[in-house]
Amino acid sequence: MRLSKRVTDTAIFCQAVDKIEKCKEPKDKFGVLRDYTTQIYKRENDFCVTFETEDKLVIVFQGSNDSQDWKDDFEFKKNNYKVHSGFYYCAKRYSDLVSNIIGAIKRGKKVHIMGHSKGGSLALMLGFLLIQTYINEPRTYNNYHVHPLKITAIAPAKIGGEDIMDLFRRYNIDVQTIGVKRDVVLQLPFKVLGFCHMSKVQWLKAPLWHKIPIGGIAFLIHISYYRYILNRKRCYYID
Repeated sequence: MRLSKRVTDTAIFCQAVDKIEKCKEPKDKFGVLRDYTTQIYKRENDFCVTFETEDKLVIVFQGSNDSQDWKDDFEFKKNNYKVHSGFYYCAKRYSDLVSNIIGAIKRGKKVHIMGHSKGGSLALMLGFLLIQTYINEPRTYNNYHVHPLKITAIAPAKIGGEDIMDLFRRYNIDVQTIGVKRDVVLQLPFKVLGFCHMSKVQWLKAPLWHKIPIGGIAFLIHISYYRYILNRKRCYYID
């Protein structure tokens, strides 16, 4: 089955954020970005960009790109909210975006949060912060949550267990997780520690070179998603 527009658009937005962070003009051969106004959010070592039109808000988190990011990634211990403590701490830096999301929803906008690698995990964790707001302010959810909020995570590490996944379902948040089976990041934190993905992973059919049994290939797999996701003629789901 050919990749959906949702996934290819996510790859385009994630690639654009990497370019913006490096102060380069993002190339957009599919024209996805032309109608959006952008705003940059830099919080310590994390980087996020919002893309907005009259009827849509897209929030994109950048993935790991330095040693501090990897340190955050490996803060596996669950906190009092039963989620990945490292990702929760990073997402809390962007808690003001929760009010932006609620404001956009109240104005009838569709909201899509996305990211690759750590960015995908932070996209999920921002969704969890929104759920916390809904729990504390049930009228906000009951009165305004018309369009299902979308979260698309490409190759994310896990943020919590089945109890957190149930919250995403209960609050009608549409989560899509994309990955390649040999990508080691998708296995972390391990299931025996009580973690799982927030949706069933949709596995991609990877290029043949991903099957080469050489150390370090797993890392190359992880950083090569954009290249073949954006090659629409060759990239398919396995099932």
